[in-house]
Amino acid sequence: KQAFDWKLMGLCNREIANIENNLYEMEKNHALGKIRMDIFERFSAELLKDKKELIEELEKLNEKLSNPKELINFTLHTATKLPLVWASSDYYKKQVFQNMLFPKGLAFDAKINHYRTTKSNFIFKHIADLSRLLEGRNENTSVNFTEVSSLVAGE
Repeated sequence: KQAFDWKLMGLCNREIANIENNLYEMEKNHALGKIRMDIFERFSAELLKDKKELIEELEKLNEKLSNPKELINFTLHTATKLPLVWASSDYYKKQVFQNMLFPKGLAFDAKINHYRTTKSNFIFKHIADLSRLLEGRNENTSVNFTEVSSLVAGE
């Protein structure tokens, strides 16, 4: 059984996002008259070809994920130990985690010296919400999860 390649999947997703950003910038520059149509067509065709190849690679990687239960267990294990996993990860694994946690990316707001994002991974968001809810409770305190069911109902 071949291991699922999270690093390669993260790199493919990041490269697809870069291509989409480049395509957007090219379209904007073409609309503003900064680049000619022939140049736009040539370079956008190259980018679209690269994007198609990356999507095909992602599909091959997804086929290797033959056990969804393994993915769920991995995700839950990672979510419960995220600070430890983050601290012990190399640069590339941290990029994969960052892309997984913040699919739309992060931006730094210099005015308040803080990071911002427009979207968080809903699973990790709900785990964080439940963790905050449970914070400060001792082992003998129970939680009525029907009262917090909206936390897991969807984004």
